[in-house]
Amino acid sequence: MHRPLLIALCAALVGCGDTTTPSVDGGAPDANTPDAAASDASAPDASAPDVAPPVEPVESAVFRHLLGRFDSAAQALSDARYLAIRVEACRVAAPLLGERVLYLEQSRTGMAPYRQRLYVIERDGADDRAVSRVFELNNPASYVGLCADPSRETFTPDDVIERAGCAVHLTRVGDRFEGGTDGRACESTLMGASYATSEVVLRATGFSSWDRGFNAAATQVWGATAGPYLFARRGPIEPWSASDR
Repeated sequence: MHRPLLIALCAALVGCGDTTTPSVDGGAPDANTPDAAASDASAPDASAPDVAPPVEPVESAVFRHLLGRFDSAAQALSDARYLAIRVEACRVAAPLLGERVLYLEQSRTGMAPYRQRLYVIERDGADDRAVSRVFELNNPASYVGLCADPSRETFTPDDVIERAGCAVHLTRVGDRFEGGTDGRACESTLMGASYATSEVVLRATGFSSWDRGFNAAATQVWGATAGPYLFARRGPIEPWSASDR
C-alpha cells in the first residue's frame, strides 16, 4: 500500500500507534499536542512573586522570650560571687494596661520572692524595637505563687504603680534581643543609690541581666560587680504562629 494512503487510513481509525514526533533531544512532545498543553497548565507560574514567610512582631517575640521558669544555679555553682536565683514569669490579664502583660517573681532558690513585678511589653516605635514597662504591685504579698494559677487574677491600674524611667528598651539583633534602661532615668534609693540601671540580653535559651545601683557620684553601691547574672531557661520556649499576631 502506498504510504499516503496508509496515513489517511490511520487518521480515520482510533489506534494506529503513536504518530507524535519527539523533540531532537528526546524530551517534551511538540507544544501543539494535548500532553504538552496539560504539562504547561500544571507548571508553576514563573512570573508569580515569592511570598515571604510572616515575621513575628518584635513585641510578641520579646514577650515569649520572657515567659517561663529560669534560674542562675549553674552560674552560682561555678562562681561564688553569684547567688542561685529563681525567676518565674507568666501571662496575666490586664486589659487596661496592655495586650501583653506578664507577672514576674524573683527569689533566692527555696525562699520567698524578694521582687514581684508586672511587665507590659509593647512596640517601641520601630519594627525591631520593643519596650518592657515596669510596674510595682501595691500589695505584692497577695500574689505570691500566682503563676501556679495565673487565671485567678485580672489586674487593673489601681493594683500597680509604674516605675517611671525604669522601662527596658530592647532591640532585635539576629536571634536575640539586647538593651536596657535609659541613662540615669530610673530612680533608686536602695543602699544609698541615686539611680539604677539594667542591661538585658534575651535568647531562646535564657537571658542575662545586670542590675546595678549608683550614687550621685556614679559610684556603684549595689548589684553584681563582675558581670551580669546568667539565667538558664528551665522548660521549652512557648511557640509562635502567624495567628498570634
